[in-house]
Amino acid sequence: MLVQLFSRGIARIAAETGAMIIDGGTRAGVMELMGLGVADRGRKSILLGVPPAGRVTYPRGPKEGSIQKGAPLDPNHSHFVLADCDNWGCEDTMMFELAQALAQKTPVVTILVNGGEHSKNEVLKSVCQG
Repeated sequence: MLVQLFSRGIARIAAETGAMIIDGGTRAGVMELMGLGVADRGRKSILLGVPPAGRVTYPRGPKEGSIQKGAPLDPNHSHFVLADCDNWGCEDTMMFELAQALAQKTPVVTILVNGGEHSKNEVLKSVCQG
């Protein structure tokens, strides 16, 4: 059911408007669902993942399972920017800097799906950046 929301909703609108989607980029939770949604739409949107470099595994990099509390990059993301940090959450600064730079030429929308205290802080940052 959620895959359809991401595919028929978010990914479809992104493809129709030429919007870029930015998320954490891992094969976990809503980020994996977003990857599946974009793949279902024929990969017509840029899906940029911004994870902490010290927590992710990927081909020709750290092997899956080799990082404690790590996660693999999602294969359906088209691009990645690895934040130069080692802890979950430390990538927020990079993600918001990228979004702010991109917002100079195109509108930015923030979507919150689930999450805890960290997610609330991300939404607050988004609102403060306008």
